[in-house]
Amino acid sequence: MRYYQNIAFLFIAFTLSLFLYSCQSKETVIERGYYFWQNKSYLGSAEKKFLQQHSIHKLYAKILDVDWNDVYGPVPASKNDLNEINGSLNIYDSLHINIVPVVFITNKTFQKIDSGQLHLLALRILKECMLDAIDIDAKNNGTLYSVKKPASSEIQFDCDWTESTSGKYFQFLKEVKKILPDSITVSATKRLHQYKDASKTGIPPVDRGMLMLCNVTDPKKYESINSIFDHDKASAYFASNKKYALPLDIVLPAFSRSLIFRNHQFYQIENNLSEPDLTQLSFLKKQSNGFYRVQADTVFSNLSLRIGDEIKPEEISAEDLNKVAELAHRTINSKKYSVAFFDLSENEVKKYNNSEIDKIYNSF
Repeated sequence: MRYYQNIAFLFIAFTLSLFLYSCQSKETVIERGYYFWQNKSYLGSAEKKFLQQHSIHKLYAKILDVDWNDVYGPVPASKNDLNEINGSLNIYDSLHINIVPVVFITNKTFQKIDSGQLHLLALRILKECMLDAIDIDAKNNGTLYSVKKPASSEIQFDCDWTESTSGKYFQFLKEVKKILPDSITVSATKRLHQYKDASKTGIPPVDRGMLMLCNVTDPKKYESINSIFDHDKASAYFASNKKYALPLDIVLPAFSRSLIFRNHQFYQIENNLSEPDLTQLSFLKKQSNGFYRVQADTVFSNLSLRIGDEIKPEEISAEDLNKVAELAHRTINSKKYSVAFFDLSENEVKKYNNSEIDKIYNSF
């Protein structure tokens, strides 16, 4: 009897050890990514070199901006060519980068669009940016077929949806998933307020979410706080220890911009104007709140500025990036995820040295 008890004990111990080993062997897999949000279909040599230096193999490339037109309905406000981006990186430079096409859709589009148009919108967007050659088969309820394989294994949608538009936006995402094969991952970005107030704004019906740890306050609001990232403001979004119900990837802000105000009201945003540029302009004078005040009516870089206009520069330092990364660790809820930075451009990548970027990647 004791013999059989020993055999049973050994069998249980062996099974348990296999189980524990299996759990330990499931190591965390982190994919390095970057966002390419420029309105162009090519990357410069500095940008390509940056991707190669940091072993980045995933590029989230904006392909479409979709906005609402009262006459034509949803229309592309800007377009980039996915095949050109893919060709310049993978064919000519052999960087072996997985390009994820990203589509930005304004919240206004889902406020205005009729629910019956959502399937057609999904078809048009996928035809424009996802597949090389697509037709609509009218005999099969408007499905897609492609003469070539999809150019990417993932497509991402970016929309600052609200509680009132979540129904249409989520139905649109369902239409996308119905059309695409299961092998294509559908992901959607999430703002911080959508992450914090998930019970109100809802959880999109996609495979993965991309949490954007930036824009902690409204950039159109006249205030001295850095709207891209402020640690105290951002921390409030992570007060709960409850994990989000959708696997999350992470995007960290690594960009700068200037916000222009007229009579304390938001006037314009300039992404290619940083504080070092402002310090060189003789018609500007820095104020105690960090804004630069226009001293004379001026036309500069296609900007028509009036005396009294104020320019607020915003940037993210390496110290800020480390603080963002610390908060991002609280959101991790899967063993395999992507960590990406926003935004890839020659001017932005010069602001960080190689060790600073790699340090943050390696912290995950």
